[in-house]
Amino acid sequence: MRMHHAGHRQDLDHFFHAYGGPVPAWPVRRAAMLARCAELEQFCHRWESNDSGARQWQERAAMTAGWQE
Repeated sequence: MRMHHAGHRQDLDHFFHAYGGPVPAWPVRRAAMLARCAELEQFCHRWESNDSGARQWQERAAMTAGWQE
């Protein structure tokens, strides 16, 4: 949400509530975002010959790692 819809961060409570739960703690959310970046980087390594997608996910992971709650 933060990367693509940064203007809607204040709506995070509503987003999670719509799925029937509270907003997870920041360390849990951050770990999930970083894990997803790693999964997508590995996917790109398997399917692309030039690794441009993998580099994009490495950059996104670095950006995500720097976010504060």
